[in-house]
Amino acid sequence: MRAGLYAQLSARGLYAGTGPHVLARDQLERYREAVADDRSGPALAAAVAAAVDAGPEPAGESLKTAPRGYPRDHPRIGCCGAGP
Repeated sequence: MRAGLYAQLSARGLYAGTGPHVLARDQLERYREAVADDRSGPALAAAVAAAVDAGPEPAGESLKTAPRGYPRDHPRIGCCGAGP
């Protein structure tokens, strides 16, 4: 998977971003499994939190509820974009 790069300059300021625009179904499932996994998920959540603390704000769409097959009360629902 290659991440896209994006930059926008407007009267409101500069916006820059990077990341995948759309994940293939198998990539999304692997990502969700990594977020949900108790070995890799906490490290991913900590990396997202550290990035946010450093200033960048995550952007994109968020899920309204847990994906099918994942508990609604999972501790990392909403922490890492589309996962778990």
